[in-house]
Amino acid sequence: MKDGNYNLNFDWESVESPKLDLSKNFNRFHQKMYDTCGTGAISLITGLHPKFIEKQLPKPRKHWTDSSICRFLNKRGYKTIPLTKNLVTSMSNESPYAELFYIVTQYHCLLLNSLVCQDEASFFVLHNGHVYHNFKKDYIDPLFLINRPTQTAFIVCHKKWR
Repeated sequence: MKDGNYNLNFDWESVESPKLDLSKNFNRFHQKMYDTCGTGAISLITGLHPKFIEKQLPKPRKHWTDSSICRFLNKRGYKTIPLTKNLVTSMSNESPYAELFYIVTQYHCLLLNSLVCQDEASFFVLHNGHVYHNFKKDYIDPLFLINRPTQTAFIVCHKKWR
């Protein structure tokens, strides 16, 4: 993740997605319908068929990039907010450490580009205590972020999820 800027006025609640139910899309599609993890993440978020999404893959690339996924989502009414180290830690240091709260919550839909092995990253979607990858769902393990170092992270939101 980039360092970015501090923003004590960022409205974190406005980009929460409490009405988002990824299980609808999770149960409609499966991994054999597409070739790239980016397609799986987009399909899970949007509900669009993976074959349609694969046809939108920017040429001559064989994989989705952060910017191409964000452009695809933004064109369809989704908002993508890049998370940076400083934005996520934008809170006053006047409170004792033990009283600091998490500003990114389980109600935020997160798109992570994380390393999975040497020279290979993959897209994951996190929401409501679950991690999704290639239409596989699991509970968030506290060690996930250590074992899959995040390269970039985005909050994805849509007005229909509010």
